[in-house]
Amino acid sequence: MRSIYRFVAHRLRRIPGSGPIYLAICTREDCHEDSGPSMDQVSVNDWAVKHCGTTEHDLFIRIVSTDYVRVHRD
Repeated sequence: MRSIYRFVAHRLRRIPGSGPIYLAICTREDCHEDSGPSMDQVSVNDWAVKHCGTTEHDLFIRIVSTDYVRVHRD
């Protein structure tokens, strides 16, 4: 039995009106806890301050995603 491979091109398309998503990650080697993704920057910042207060970990990576994209077949 022979197989036929058919490759289909895909493209990412931005979803209009999608807002930013924020995430903070503790950089401490033995920790790496994170705030969880949120559209509310203040809640992510609050999480980092609280985490620092309870653990004394004071360095975070903050990631901001500016939009959503969807994969479409061409």
